[in-house]
Amino acid sequence: ITGTISYKSETFPCGSLGTITQDIMSITDSDGVAVDYRHQEYSYPYPSGSLVSVGSKIGTIGNIGCSTFPHIHFSVRRNNVNQNYSNWFFGNSSNTSQYGLIGMIDRNFRYSLSPNASTPSTLISDDIQSMSSWGNRAGFLYQNGTFKIKDGMGGGAVTISDNIRKFQLYKDRIGLLYQDGLLKIKDPTVTTTISTDISSFQIENNWIGLLYNNGALKVKNGLVGETITLTASAAKSFQIEGDNIGWVDTSDRLSRYNLLDKKNTVISTNVKSFQLEGDRIGLLRFDGTLVIKEGLTGVTSEQSTNIMKFALEGNRIGLLYTYGTFKVRDGLNGTVVTQSENIKEFKLRGDEIYMLYNNGDYKARRGMSGPVTLLGINVWII
Repeated sequence: ITGTISYKSETFPCGSLGTITQDIMSITDSDGVAVDYRHQEYSYPYPSGSLVSVGSKIGTIGNIGCSTFPHIHFSVRRNNVNQNYSNWFFGNSSNTSQYGLIGMIDRNFRYSLSPNASTPSTLISDDIQSMSSWGNRAGFLYQNGTFKIKDGMGGGAVTISDNIRKFQLYKDRIGLLYQDGLLKIKDPTVTTTISTDISSFQIENNWIGLLYNNGALKVKNGLVGETITLTASAAKSFQIEGDNIGWVDTSDRLSRYNLLDKKNTVISTNVKSFQLEGDRIGLLRFDGTLVIKEGLTGVTSEQSTNIMKFALEGNRIGLLYTYGTFKVRDGLNGTVVTQSENIKEFKLRGDEIYMLYNNGDYKARRGMSGPVTLLGINVWII
């Protein structure tokens, strides 16, 4: 980001470390996008008010404030509205999708890519079972277990490995879960074996979440760091967001565990699905009621009933009803805008809305009421 640098302090309780004060360094660009950085060393190379550009050294990773090891945290705001940071890591405020490449698989298992929310897709390959992207990289898994990576819309694809069941792209890392349950993490220079007997996993910052076939849930701090065991046998699903992990057990109970202060909090029972987004916790009950909780001690609000799926993105809430109506709410108490009917699936990415219709049409929209672009037809997976 290119923008003006500024500094401020924040004071808050930090578990066993007590009440701490730490600095926040912010860079704000001309479009109102601000990136906040925490935990860096206090030897700042630029005074407040300086203009910095992409490539400038703005600080050194440190262990300052609410921290137990050297690292950096950053968050993104746009016009003072919190954003999902991963949507901005490889993007900017231009017309290119902030999330990067947009993939889709049709009912004939053909995989297509679009470079942004306003350009129809291009066919990439056949016989694909799953796909994902991170920035300008796209990963796709063939029906026979071969996994390939493609950089950008042009050029060819590189075979990474065979016998793959699941994968994750995260920054410059690739998580590879093999069909026999072996999990490896591939960095640019080295591949590390993490564990065996894995059902699913997630890479988030320096954390690696591990759900085992027997229901055990563990989190590893880095490739060779401490392993935290959350349950020995009872987990069904989990999500890591920042330094928190949420997980639902076999009794449909949702808990949130802070990986820094190692404190577990039971959030609710009767939970069908959930999502962590910043400090917010969204949970969908089995009766179709959606509840949003602002942090552990904040306001809890019932958003709607008859909900089949939901998503939190920044301050927005995507709501897919059981009868196929799709709506987006701007904030907990903000305006609700009906996007379309006959929707099967959707995604919120930055300020973009993606909608998969029951007839297979896949469409994208910028903003709450912008023009709609048809990205693909006969689409099955997004």
